[in-house]
Amino acid sequence: MRNISLRWKIVLFITTLATITYSISAIFIFIGYDYIDFMVSFSQGSYTTIIFILGIIWSGILGFLASGYITSSLKKLESAASKVAEGNLRVEVAIPRSNDEIQLLSIGFSKMVHQLRTVIYKLEQTIILTNDKVKGMSHEAGFASKQAENIAYAMQEIAGGAESSALSIQSTTERMDEVLSYSQKMQQEAVHSQNLSSKMLENLEESTTSIHHLLKGIEQLVENNNYCLQAVGSLEKKAKEIQHIVNLVGDIANQTNLLALNASIEAARAGEHGRGFSVVAEEVRGLADQSAQAVQSIGELVRNIQDDIDKTVANIAEQSKVVTNEQEVGIQTFKVVDDMTLSVKQVAESVEGITLLAKKQSDSIEQTFVQVQEVSAVSEETSASSQEIMNATKEQAKAIEAVEELAKELLEETEELTKVINTFQQ
Repeated sequence: MRNISLRWKIVLFITTLATITYSISAIFIFIGYDYIDFMVSFSQGSYTTIIFILGIIWSGILGFLASGYITSSLKKLESAASKVAEGNLRVEVAIPRSNDEIQLLSIGFSKMVHQLRTVIYKLEQTIILTNDKVKGMSHEAGFASKQAENIAYAMQEIAGGAESSALSIQSTTERMDEVLSYSQKMQQEAVHSQNLSSKMLENLEESTTSIHHLLKGIEQLVENNNYCLQAVGSLEKKAKEIQHIVNLVGDIANQTNLLALNASIEAARAGEHGRGFSVVAEEVRGLADQSAQAVQSIGELVRNIQDDIDKTVANIAEQSKVVTNEQEVGIQTFKVVDDMTLSVKQVAESVEGITLLAKKQSDSIEQTFVQVQEVSAVSEETSASSQEIMNATKEQAKAIEAVEELAKELLEETEELTKVINTFQQ
């Protein structure tokens, strides 16, 4: 059986066991039944059942005895494996001479124990070196972690300062924007004021010209009023002369009427010889009456003319007084406008200077605003970069802390592994 594998051994054992069991059972069933039936009364079925049960029991007994031979090597191997499992690597594995799978298993297990002993020795040496390296790495990681924390704190201070600076610059930028807006508005208002001053100056010059023409017109009106007063005065004198002449003509008409009346009386006295003279006297008297009436009408007209002339003289005198006052007011207004024109010219010059200064100020503020924007952009970039560096430093610190934790865990694991290795007996 030394050259037969374990499988064939089992097959041969089962075959032999079956042959023996079935042969003996057949002998008892086919031959022994007659003898048994002669001595003890059994039915054929009961006898066969008993024989089968005895065959099974017999097979179990033989199988138990034969399995001890097969499993003895496995029990030795199991004992060695239990000792190895307990950490005893010095155990010697017994190699059976069965030349089957159990022998191969024992040889392989022996080699495994030898290799395991070698591996554990090398692992122990590696753990010692690793433990030293891990301790150094843990120390360096702790130092690097502190340095990273210091760098992170410094970068946080820098980032905070950069952020504060960026906020201040942003606030300054907003204020500069407002100042630039106000400066531009002031420049626009200055330009608008300059335009208004120029327009006002033009209007004042036009007003000066108009007032000058008005004063000339008032002077001409004063002269015309004076001339009218003189003409009306002359007309009044002539009206008085006409009145005097009318009075004289009236007196002549009255005297003519008296003479005609006397002539009529004298003609009546003359009788027939004075009749023609009486007719002439009546005609003269009629003409005298008509002349008296005409003189009376002319006198009435002259008196009316005289009244109108008096009223006209009064109106012209009042108008002359008003025109004279207006002339004085116009002269004063001309002086005021002239002074105002001079002041407006000075204001226009000042506004022009203010406009130039406002433009220069606006240009300076605009340049400053551009520079502040550039500084704000640089500050924001610096703040962002500082924030990124700070975040990266924090992440690095976390990574270093994680490495330190891993180093501690690895150190603990190596210590645990050392304890486990120490349980093995090499």
